[in-house]
Amino acid sequence: MSLKDRAYDHIFGKMLGGAMRPGARLSDIHLAREIGVSRTPVREAIIQMETQGLVEQVDGVGPRVKNLQRPDLEETFELREILEVAAIGKAVTRITEAELIELQSICDQYLAATRALRDSRTKARSWQLFDRMVVLDMAFHLNLMRAARNRRLLRIIGDVHILSRILRRRAELPGVDVLTRSALVWRDHVR
Repeated sequence: MSLKDRAYDHIFGKMLGGAMRPGARLSDIHLAREIGVSRTPVREAIIQMETQGLVEQVDGVGPRVKNLQRPDLEETFELREILEVAAIGKAVTRITEAELIELQSICDQYLAATRALRDSRTKARSWQLFDRMVVLDMAFHLNLMRAARNRRLLRIIGDVHILSRILRRRAELPGVDVLTRSALVWRDHVR
């Protein structure tokens, strides 16, 4: 893992976990010390996050965690749908048997996580399972997109998935609505 990737993962984890809230200033000096790297990989990670829509530059202040709203979530999912439909059109003619088996395995894991979330008794456990479901959802879609054999499309979809992961975490609390929606979506995936 490169130093930039290490810095990116650290910052992204703090955003996802809520330790870095919307509007929080990203100090490359502070983050570099915290991560144990120089400022350069931190700056590179921040620039990457800016291109992904996670960070914004504020004049006179510097980089801040972007305050994403519900319309951002809706636009992101609309973009995902457009890109993924195009990629699926390519993937269906190019997917291998091994890739199909992997997709089925991810579906099985997702359904198990959904059942565990349904039976979950604590908020912390619910969030843990919900995060697992989001990761599995991303893995399913990215594996399907890889089957399209288009690197540029995969990179763009990957960035959109990262943004949607942050947005979903901020917009939803695990519960019946998530379970109901998940069951319907994944039933279609399995087909």
